[in-house]
Amino acid sequence: MKNKLRQYELSDAEWKMVEQLQNILKVLKHATLFFSRSTPNLASVIPAIDLIDKKLTATSLDPANLFALHASIGIAKKTLNCYYTKTHDSEVYRIAMILHPRHKTEYFKNNGWEPQWIATAKDIVQGVFDQNYQLEIEEGKASDTCGQSQLSKNMFDNLASMAPPKHSILRNELECYLSTDVEAVDNVIQ
Repeated sequence: MKNKLRQYELSDAEWKMVEQLQNILKVLKHATLFFSRSTPNLASVIPAIDLIDKKLTATSLDPANLFALHASIGIAKKTLNCYYTKTHDSEVYRIAMILHPRHKTEYFKNNGWEPQWIATAKDIVQGVFDQNYQLEIEEGKASDTCGQSQLSKNMFDNLASMAPPKHSILRNELECYLSTDVEAVDNVIQ
């Protein structure tokens, strides 16, 4: 009986493949566990894909790895790039990354993204902001000033230097937010 089981024993080459494969599988396991947590969010997708891609690339460039592993990684990278392309095609990912207090545009700058891509992402966020929020802010400011048509009888209440700044002087809220430093936050919802 002992001899019959020997036929299923892994060869040295197969053990080498298992050892090399475990490093890649560990990355994928960690990614699965990361996204299985209770609070995954869109802003974590791109950094996670970037990390997986870096690990796959490093392993694929290592000449010590077996050819079969290189071929498998090539297929994995092709699949990963398919999903990555979907993040590029979706404005939601760009908006989520730029509005996330930990990333803003710094993530893209620090990871060597093309300046044109960053500018396009900012333009998308600005466009959505202008379309959905800027008008409300401007209307709110207009309605705030409508109630102030009567001047106070106390001359100090009417000092020009104490009046709210004109809208043209203020930067928009999005510009202000993006000009601040990134923040170390774990959960942006809390």
